[in-house]
Amino acid sequence: MHRWIVENDYGHPLSIGDTTIAKYWPGLYLNVRTWRVDRKDIAARAVLALETGSDFKDAERSMPDQFITQVFKCDKHGLTAGFRESRPLFEREYATLEESKAGHKEAVARFS
Repeated sequence: MHRWIVENDYGHPLSIGDTTIAKYWPGLYLNVRTWRVDRKDIAARAVLALETGSDFKDAERSMPDQFITQVFKCDKHGLTAGFRESRPLFEREYATLEESKAGHKEAVARFS
């Protein structure tokens, strides 16, 4: 059960969805965020290069599309900074944009 849900549109090019949920219990807010993994991200490229044994410079071209949905506790503005939990309450990966959009809606429904 929830009091309200807000779809946040920050206009970030990698963002698929960003939703803040105010739970029925006062002071309990959740942030559901879905984004596309950036192929230029150094850490993601390094991990892929190590996993596949490929060259770091070639990892960007060979990186598959990847989308991630995570749910964290947050404040009423959807900000997760300052909360003790560094691990998400929920996390799921997707291979396509369509799957990630559906997964975001599913996660919002699940936690609202």
